[in-house]
Amino acid sequence: MLGEHKTLELKYSGNFLNKYLGKIKNDASIAIIEMIANCWDAASEEVRITWPDVGDPEGCIEIKDDGNGMTFEDFNSVWTEASYDRTKQGLKVTLSDGTTRNVFGRQGIGRFGMFCFSDKYYVETWRGEETNTFEISIGKPSSEKPFNIDHIDNGSKGGKGTRVYCKKEGMRSFLSADGLKNKICEKFYDNRKFRVWINEIEVEFPTKNPMCTEEYDIDGNKITISRYELDKIRKTKGIVFRINRRVVGEPSWDLIEDEIDIRRNEFKLLLTVDVDHLKDHVNDDWTGFNESDYIKSLMSKIRDKILDSLTDVFHASKRDMKKDAFKHNLTEIRKLNAQSKDKLGEVVDSLLSAYPTIGDKGLNNVVKVSQIVKIVQVDTH
Repeated sequence: MLGEHKTLELKYSGNFLNKYLGKIKNDASIAIIEMIANCWDAASEEVRITWPDVGDPEGCIEIKDDGNGMTFEDFNSVWTEASYDRTKQGLKVTLSDGTTRNVFGRQGIGRFGMFCFSDKYYVETWRGEETNTFEISIGKPSSEKPFNIDHIDNGSKGGKGTRVYCKKEGMRSFLSADGLKNKICEKFYDNRKFRVWINEIEVEFPTKNPMCTEEYDIDGNKITISRYELDKIRKTKGIVFRINRRVVGEPSWDLIEDEIDIRRNEFKLLLTVDVDHLKDHVNDDWTGFNESDYIKSLMSKIRDKILDSLTDVFHASKRDMKKDAFKHNLTEIRKLNAQSKDKLGEVVDSLLSAYPTIGDKGLNNVVKVSQIVKIVQVDTH
């Protein structure tokens, strides 16, 4: 009727959660890392994961921690609020020994990581002699709510903690227990107040001390660059950015790829770049940094510092490349007089400085061709 006031109901399409949760809904490694990060933010010191075999289409997944736990009121104030701002609870949590650590969470989407494996999961949480169990399920397409939260049980239980679990549905995005362990090692670094078990086997975090560590001041913020040798635990090479010792994105040499030849042994190492002040610039799923002029400018400055920190590696790489090139062309080089050999050395040094990514094959070809030999031939008469 004309002029009648009506309130319309907001409905959610079946694709809403996929859009809202992003990669957490479809990538097992991102989902599980986000849930472990939630344990970290709850002041957990021990996290125990039950993880089924890849070939088990209906195995059970469980993540249990000894963190702060929640009362019914706590759960209701946090889990029922979409895009919950974790920082409202503070930027630090207190551990059992009275020490504190910084939290990771901001948007609270890690709560829904189990939707990656099932359309329905359960949360049992206990604190102060009170325990409650909730069922969280995906709403029907075009329903009034994208997901449902039902309080299905309560009772009493000592201690504190939270258990999140589900029955895996079919062969959704998944990874093996070993793959999960490797992913956790890549994303979290040694912290003696944070231990993780997978199927009763403790995850061994990288603990080896860095080969060297350098601190830089960039625009008034401390940037720490550390270099690690690869070992049986730390197998990934490249540059990784960290915030509060949690890795952002994936390790790679992309930032300096135009300056190095990553195939050489000298670059079989890992560089960690600690940028704790960038917490507000990281993507919600921690797969990278938000694009902005500030980040672009900062990365350029960090790139220069990384290259400075690798000066000795560059020297070693160039020295070995020059040595290998001369070795492969020894027959032709022996025909040169002493001055010509010196001149050839200068030409190769100039090439390595101007084209650091030339590679072994390219440098060998340069030294090998007869035109270069003629150029450096010096008349001693």
